Amino acid sequence: MSGKVVGKRLRAPETGSTPPGGGGAVSLKHGDASWTCQDCPLRDLPFCSNVTFAAPKKPPVRISRNQIKARQTIHRKDQTTDQIYVIREGWAFRYAITASGRRQILSFLMPGDLMASQSIFNDRMVYPVQSITDVAYCGFDRADLQKLVAKSASTTRVLVDICADERLLSEERLIDLGTRSAEERVARFLLEIMRRLDKRGRVHNQMFNFPLKQLHLADALGLTQVHVNRVLKRLRESGMIEWSRGVLKVVDLPGMRQIADMR
Repeated sequence: MSGKVVGKRLRAPETGSTPPGGGGAVSLKHGDASWTCQDCPLRDLPFCSNVTFAAPKKPPVRISRNQIKARQTIHRKDQTTDQIYVIREGWAFRYAITASGRRQILSFLMPGDLMASQSIFNDRMVYPVQSITDVAYCGFDRADLQKLVAKSASTTRVLVDICADERLLSEERLIDLGTRSAEERVARFLLEIMRRLDKRGRVHNQMFNFPLKQLHLADALGLTQVHVNRVLKRLRESGMIEWSRGVLKVVDLPGMRQIADMR
Protein backbone atom coordinates (compact mmCIF):
# COMPACT_ATOMS: atom_id res chain seq x y z
CA MET A 1 0.00 0.00 0.00
CA SER A 2 1.62 3.23 -1.07
CA GLY A 3 1.45 6.75 0.27
CA LYS A 4 -0.71 7.85 -2.64
CA VAL A 5 -3.63 10.04 -1.63
CA VAL A 6 -6.68 10.83 -3.69
CA GLY A 7 -7.45 14.53 -3.86
CA LYS A 8 -5.41 17.69 -4.22
CA ARG A 9 -2.10 17.09 -5.92
CA LEU A 10 0.94 18.52 -4.18
CA ARG A 11 3.72 20.06 -6.23
CA ALA A 12 7.27 19.10 -5.38
CA PRO A 13 9.44 21.83 -3.87
CA GLU A 14 11.50 23.77 -6.38
CA THR A 15 15.17 22.93 -5.81
CA GLY A 16 16.71 23.46 -9.19
CA SER A 17 16.12 20.45 -11.45
CA THR A 18 15.54 18.13 -8.50
CA PRO A 19 14.81 14.56 -9.64
CA PRO A 20 11.84 12.60 -8.29
CA GLY A 21 14.02 10.84 -5.74
CA GLY A 22 14.75 14.08 -3.94
CA GLY A 23 18.35 14.21 -5.09
CA GLY A 24 20.61 17.09 -6.00
CA ALA A 25 20.14 19.90 -8.45
CA VAL A 26 22.08 18.17 -11.22
CA SER A 27 20.07 15.33 -12.76
CA LEU A 28 22.23 12.45 -13.99
CA LYS A 29 21.60 9.69 -16.49
CA HIS A 30 22.64 6.16 -15.68
CA GLY A 31 25.93 5.31 -17.25
CA ASP A 32 27.06 8.93 -16.97
CA ALA A 33 29.10 9.37 -13.80
CA SER A 34 30.93 12.44 -15.04
CA TRP A 35 29.74 14.89 -12.37
CA THR A 36 32.36 16.74 -10.34
CA CYS A 37 32.60 17.97 -6.76
CA GLN A 38 32.47 21.56 -8.02
CA ASP A 39 28.96 21.14 -9.47
CA CYS A 40 27.64 19.06 -6.56
CA PRO A 41 24.84 20.69 -4.53
CA LEU A 42 26.21 18.93 -1.43
CA ARG A 43 29.65 20.49 -1.62
CA ASP A 44 28.98 22.77 1.36
CA LEU A 45 27.97 19.96 3.73
CA PRO A 46 30.62 19.31 6.43
CA PHE A 47 31.92 15.98 5.11
CA CYS A 48 32.24 16.91 1.46
CA SER A 49 33.53 20.43 2.05
CA ASN A 50 36.19 19.19 4.44
CA VAL A 51 37.34 16.22 2.38
CA THR A 52 36.99 17.34 -1.22
CA PHE A 53 37.92 20.99 -0.75
CA ALA A 54 40.71 20.44 1.74
CA ALA A 55 43.64 22.82 2.01
CA PRO A 56 46.44 22.22 -0.52
CA LYS A 57 48.76 20.80 2.13
CA LYS A 58 46.26 18.10 3.12
CA PRO A 59 46.58 14.64 1.51
CA PRO A 60 44.22 14.22 -1.49
CA VAL A 61 41.39 11.68 -1.33
CA ARG A 62 40.54 9.60 -4.41
CA ILE A 63 36.85 9.52 -5.30
CA SER A 64 34.82 7.13 -7.47
CA ARG A 65 31.35 7.92 -8.79
CA ASN A 66 28.62 5.30 -9.05
CA GLN A 67 24.95 4.97 -9.97
CA ILE A 68 22.26 2.35 -9.46
CA LYS A 69 18.58 1.97 -10.32
CA ALA A 70 15.73 2.04 -7.81
CA ARG A 71 14.94 -1.02 -5.68
CA GLN A 72 18.38 -2.56 -6.14
CA THR A 73 20.88 -3.86 -3.59
CA ILE A 74 23.78 -1.43 -3.31
CA HIS A 75 25.69 -3.51 -0.76
CA ARG A 76 25.11 -6.96 0.65
CA LYS A 77 25.48 -7.97 4.28
CA ASP A 78 29.14 -8.51 5.23
CA GLN A 79 30.36 -7.27 1.86
CA THR A 80 33.82 -5.73 2.08
CA THR A 81 34.85 -2.48 0.47
CA ASP A 82 37.85 -0.16 0.53
CA GLN A 83 35.68 2.92 0.12
CA ILE A 84 33.40 5.10 2.22
CA TYR A 85 30.18 5.85 0.34
CA VAL A 86 28.14 9.06 0.42
CA ILE A 87 24.74 9.46 -1.23
CA ARG A 88 24.73 12.22 -3.85
CA GLU A 89 21.24 11.78 -5.31
CA GLY A 90 18.23 9.72 -4.31
CA TRP A 91 17.14 7.73 -1.26
CA ALA A 92 18.21 4.36 0.14
CA PHE A 93 17.94 2.44 3.42
CA ARG A 94 19.99 0.17 5.65
CA TYR A 95 18.21 -2.84 7.07
CA ALA A 96 18.48 -6.19 8.83
CA ILE A 97 16.66 -9.45 8.16
CA THR A 98 15.79 -11.61 11.17
CA ALA A 99 16.01 -15.38 11.26
CA SER A 100 12.25 -15.51 10.66
CA GLY A 101 12.61 -13.43 7.51
CA ARG A 102 11.24 -10.18 8.91
CA ARG A 103 12.80 -6.90 7.81
CA GLN A 104 13.79 -4.10 10.20
CA ILE A 105 14.79 -0.84 8.52
CA LEU A 106 17.58 0.73 10.55
CA SER A 107 17.96 4.08 8.81
CA PHE A 108 16.96 5.99 5.71
CA LEU A 109 19.73 7.51 3.63
CA MET A 110 19.34 10.73 1.66
CA PRO A 111 21.71 13.10 -0.18
CA GLY A 112 24.74 13.89 1.94
CA ASP A 113 24.49 10.81 4.18
CA LEU A 114 27.22 8.23 4.64
CA MET A 115 25.84 4.79 3.84
CA ALA A 116 27.41 3.42 7.01
CA SER A 117 29.53 5.39 9.44
CA GLN A 118 31.33 2.25 10.61
CA SER A 119 32.86 2.02 7.14
CA ILE A 120 35.20 4.84 8.21
CA PHE A 121 37.00 2.32 10.40
CA ASN A 122 35.95 -1.09 9.05
CA ASP A 123 36.00 -2.54 5.52
CA ARG A 124 32.95 -4.75 6.20
CA MET A 125 29.39 -3.52 5.57
CA VAL A 126 27.58 -4.95 8.59
CA TYR A 127 24.10 -4.35 7.16
CA PRO A 128 22.84 -4.41 3.57
CA VAL A 129 21.83 -1.22 1.76
CA GLN A 130 19.04 -0.99 -0.84
CA SER A 131 18.04 1.89 -3.09
CA ILE A 132 14.50 3.30 -2.88
CA THR A 133 14.86 5.61 -5.88
CA ASP A 134 17.58 5.82 -8.51
CA VAL A 135 20.74 6.61 -6.53
CA ALA A 136 24.00 8.31 -7.40
CA TYR A 137 26.76 7.96 -4.84
CA CYS A 138 30.44 8.77 -4.36
CA GLY A 139 33.08 6.44 -2.95
CA PHE A 140 35.93 8.00 -0.96
CA ASP A 141 39.07 5.88 -0.67
CA ARG A 142 39.34 4.76 2.95
CA ALA A 143 43.13 4.64 3.08
CA ASP A 144 43.36 8.19 1.69
CA LEU A 145 40.73 9.41 4.12
CA GLN A 146 42.53 7.85 7.06
CA LYS A 147 45.71 9.69 6.04
CA LEU A 148 43.73 12.91 5.93
CA VAL A 149 42.28 12.22 9.38
CA ALA A 150 45.78 11.67 10.77
CA LYS A 151 46.82 15.16 9.64
CA SER A 152 43.60 17.14 10.00
CA ALA A 153 41.85 17.82 13.28
CA SER A 154 38.91 19.42 11.45
CA THR A 155 38.32 16.27 9.39
CA THR A 156 38.47 14.14 12.53
CA ARG A 157 35.91 16.41 14.19
CA VAL A 158 33.54 16.15 11.22
CA LEU A 159 33.69 12.34 11.26
CA VAL A 160 33.14 12.22 15.03
CA ASP A 161 30.10 14.49 14.65
CA ILE A 162 28.68 12.21 11.95
CA CYS A 163 29.08 9.14 14.16
CA ALA A 164 27.56 10.97 17.14
CA ASP A 165 24.54 12.11 15.11
CA GLU A 166 23.95 8.58 13.83
CA ARG A 167 24.18 7.23 17.39
CA LEU A 168 21.66 9.83 18.60
CA LEU A 169 19.17 8.92 15.84
CA SER A 170 19.52 5.24 16.73
CA GLU A 171 18.87 5.94 20.40
CA GLU A 172 15.80 8.04 19.57
CA ARG A 173 14.45 5.22 17.40
CA LEU A 174 15.03 2.76 20.26
CA ILE A 175 12.94 4.98 22.55
CA ASP A 176 10.24 5.14 19.86
CA LEU A 177 10.05 1.38 19.58
CA GLY A 178 10.09 0.80 23.33
CA THR A 179 7.80 3.45 24.78
CA ARG A 180 5.93 5.58 22.23
CA SER A 181 2.52 5.07 20.67
CA ALA A 182 2.00 4.51 16.96
CA GLU A 183 0.84 8.12 16.49
CA GLU A 184 3.91 9.46 18.29
CA ARG A 185 6.25 7.23 16.27
CA VAL A 186 4.83 8.27 12.90
CA ALA A 187 4.67 11.97 13.77
CA ARG A 188 8.22 12.00 15.14
CA PHE A 189 9.50 10.12 12.11
CA LEU A 190 7.95 12.57 9.63
CA LEU A 191 9.26 15.58 11.56
CA GLU A 192 12.73 14.04 11.78
CA ILE A 193 12.82 13.44 8.02
CA MET A 194 11.73 17.06 7.46
CA ARG A 195 14.45 18.30 9.83
CA ARG A 196 17.14 16.35 8.01
CA LEU A 197 15.99 17.53 4.61
CA ASP A 198 15.71 21.11 5.82
CA LYS A 199 19.40 21.06 6.79
CA ARG A 200 20.09 20.32 3.12
CA GLY A 201 17.83 23.11 1.87
CA ARG A 202 15.22 20.66 0.54
CA VAL A 203 12.14 21.81 2.45
CA HIS A 204 9.97 24.69 1.23
CA ASN A 205 6.83 25.82 3.03
CA GLN A 206 7.01 22.65 5.12
CA MET A 207 6.78 20.55 1.94
CA PHE A 208 9.36 18.06 0.66
CA ASN A 209 9.91 15.08 -1.62
CA PHE A 210 9.00 11.88 0.21
CA PRO A 211 9.40 8.74 -1.93
CA LEU A 212 8.75 6.24 0.88
CA LYS A 213 5.87 3.79 0.93
CA GLN A 214 3.78 2.87 3.93
CA LEU A 215 5.62 -0.46 4.11
CA HIS A 216 8.90 1.43 4.62
CA LEU A 217 7.40 3.27 7.59
CA ALA A 218 6.01 0.03 9.02
CA ASP A 219 9.36 -1.76 8.81
CA ALA A 220 11.18 1.21 10.34
CA LEU A 221 8.76 1.93 13.18
CA GLY A 222 7.87 -1.58 14.34
CA LEU A 223 4.24 -1.31 13.19
CA THR A 224 2.04 -3.23 10.80
CA GLN A 225 1.29 -1.69 7.43
CA VAL A 226 -2.41 -1.57 8.38
CA HIS A 227 -1.61 0.35 11.56
CA VAL A 228 0.56 2.85 9.66
CA ASN A 229 -2.28 3.36 7.18
CA ARG A 230 -4.72 4.13 10.00
CA VAL A 231 -2.36 6.63 11.64
CA LEU A 232 -1.66 8.43 8.36
CA LYS A 233 -5.39 8.57 7.62
CA ARG A 234 -6.03 10.22 10.99
CA LEU A 235 -3.20 12.70 10.43
CA ARG A 236 -4.60 13.63 7.01
CA GLU A 237 -8.21 13.86 8.15
CA SER A 238 -7.25 16.05 11.13
CA GLY A 239 -5.39 18.43 8.81
CA MET A 240 -1.92 17.64 10.11
CA ILE A 241 -0.35 16.49 6.82
CA GLU A 242 -0.94 16.14 3.10
CA TRP A 243 0.78 13.33 1.18
CA SER A 244 0.33 12.83 -2.54
CA ARG A 245 2.44 11.49 -5.40
CA GLY A 246 5.71 11.35 -3.49
CA VAL A 247 5.40 14.80 -1.90
CA LEU A 248 4.56 15.36 1.78
CA LYS A 249 3.54 18.60 3.45
CA VAL A 250 3.34 19.20 7.18
CA VAL A 251 0.31 21.47 7.32
CA ASP A 252 0.04 21.94 11.09
CA LEU A 253 3.57 21.96 12.49
CA PRO A 254 2.62 22.86 16.10
CA GLY A 255 -0.04 20.14 16.06
CA MET A 256 2.42 17.57 14.74
CA ARG A 257 4.95 18.51 17.41
CA GLN A 258 2.32 18.06 20.07
CA ILE A 259 1.39 14.61 18.75
CA ALA A 260 5.08 13.70 18.52
CA ASP A 261 5.66 14.85 22.12
CA MET A 262 8.41 17.20 20.91
CA ARG A 263 9.04 20.13 23.22
